[in-house]
Amino acid sequence: MRIELVISRTKQLPEGAVPALEKELITRLQNQYENCNLTIRRGSQDGLSIIGAAEGLAYGNEPFYYRVR
Repeated sequence: MRIELVISRTKQLPEGAVPALEKELITRLQNQYENCNLTIRRGSQDGLSIIGAAEGLAYGNEPFYYRVR
């Protein structure tokens, strides 16, 4: 499963917020999904893409595809 989180560059974030968020999210996601790749980056607009969730299923979760822009 591949997850990409894009945070708008116009949003003010404390220094070190993106690495801290990435560390926390990957810890939580790996508890639920066996194969999970997380990317967090800054971009022109907020966005969330989750691709291949059916491949990383664990613990009886339902497959899904979800994309927000």
